[in-house]
Amino acid sequence: PGATRRRDSESLYMHSLLLAAACVMLPTHLALHHINPARAAPPRMGLFDSLREAAREVTVQHILVSKQADALEIYDALLAEGATSEAVSKVASERSLCGSARKRPDAKLAQLRGKPGELRFRRGSMDPEFQRAAFEAAPGTLVAPFRSQSGWHVMLVNE
Repeated sequence: PGATRRRDSESLYMHSLLLAAACVMLPTHLALHHINPARAAPPRMGLFDSLREAAREVTVQHILVSKQADALEIYDALLAEGATSEAVSKVASERSLCGSARKRPDAKLAQLRGKPGELRFRRGSMDPEFQRAAFEAAPGTLVAPFRSQSGWHVMLVNE
């Protein structure tokens, strides 16, 4: 039963990705064929938008600390340095309590490969506060310190 459920879940996930891809490609297809999208849009476009949003991933770098004062200090220092990905990587590898801080670009294991503090995820897979901060901020934004169940975070939204 567990294998069947996993297979069904994977199948549903793949179908939702295909639908999301179709939603992304539809405007280009309509433009190539000189079709007015306002007249050609399906009546339930809200469903397609929901599927596209569900499939959307965000990539962030974050620093997890236990105290609000530490998070504020890190945030101020990163703002002063220009809040670059490199600066966040440096601070994450030095001060973050999260395992993602041990990531390296040349790591052999895929789970450890990337920038220090980097996470990539979809809606529904993270702590609600962490998720909200990541999805509401524009790429390139250094998010002010916020608290989750894990502690205090400073986050840079990469994409």
